[in-house]
Amino acid sequence: MDAEAARLEYDQLFVGTGKAEVTPYATFYLAETGREKVLVRLRSELAGLGLARNQASREPEDHMAGLFDVMRHLISMSSDAAATQQKGFFERYIAGSYEGFCAAASKSEKSNFYKHVARFARAFLHIESEALKVF
Repeated sequence: MDAEAARLEYDQLFVGTGKAEVTPYATFYLAETGREKVLVRLRSELAGLGLARNQASREPEDHMAGLFDVMRHLISMSSDAAATQQKGFFERYIAGSYEGFCAAASKSEKSNFYKHVARFARAFLHIESEALKVF
């Protein structure tokens, strides 16, 4: 798939007009109520790590891509303390949200490229979940 077609599919699937068909925000899949509290806790945790949303970005911090970037950051720290942080962060924000997110992206009729990305992500995150259990 060429990059322009993937970008258009992303916009149709995750941005949409009005309301996106598939929401890329973890808090949507984490809890039916109290999503704002989860987002406030996430922002506080990110601040404690010295991380913050780029002011030019309009996306909230619970965007799945942003959460994966935080995991990348935690992994790059490579220490015993960082491993504990990775596990906790994964359990709080990703473990409970990725299945619903990946399922929604996979089953959408608008999804061509991203259904494959979602299937890969689900498999990868399942392995990640199992690997983090050893910590």
